[in-house]
Amino acid sequence: MKPAAHSDSRILLFARAPEHGKVKTRLARAIGNDDALALYRRFTADLVAMLTPLPFDLSIFFHPAKGQKMVKDWLGDANRLYAQKGQDLGERMANAFRQAFAEGAQQALLLGTDIPDLPARFILEGFEQLHRNDAVIGPAADGGYFLIGFQRQAFHPGWFTQIDWGSVNVLQTQIKKITQDHKSVYRLPQWPDIDEIDDLREFWRKNRDHPQQAPRTINYIRQNTALTQKLVSF
Repeated sequence: MKPAAHSDSRILLFARAPEHGKVKTRLARAIGNDDALALYRRFTADLVAMLTPLPFDLSIFFHPAKGQKMVKDWLGDANRLYAQKGQDLGERMANAFRQAFAEGAQQALLLGTDIPDLPARFILEGFEQLHRNDAVIGPAADGGYFLIGFQRQAFHPGWFTQIDWGSVNVLQTQIKKITQDHKSVYRLPQWPDIDEIDDLREFWRKNRDHPQQAPRTINYIRQNTALTQKLVSF
């Protein structure tokens, strides 16, 4: 049974509607759209399975807005579902935090779906550190970040403006914007997200003998001989 949720603490999961050819496009160049979509569905399912038992409210922010029925059919409506609002990723993230805080959350963590094997301890540590810091961020290996969170009283939407989201400097730019306003930022340990074929290879190498953290993703790869061969060949 799930423990009683801390209604003042909210997890914001950013997801795309599972449209063929529209998800994991960089990965799809190496493995094809069919496998990219199948893996994306399993990335998300593994992550939701990890997050659901935690004692925090979970909200799923999906994109694009026209994909609402697809997302509801896919993930159900046990958790709050919201269409992402904004012209770019930064605006959509800022608006998600605004939504959570407007509904009464006192602290919130936002993360994406490219980290199917993320351990629950990162979420627990993130919320714990928000009792001591204004912000928390989880560095990814590619220069971006896989998680960001804020105390309600410290959050400022301007921190998500004028960032080149495709650059390798996203993490440092984001931290600089926050600390320039004299806010404290706690850095979680680095964790790799999965965007490219090499990321998937490393994920498979790390988890194939220990599938407990991302069983749906691992089982799909294990049962797909053609995909497995791509991951073990260089």
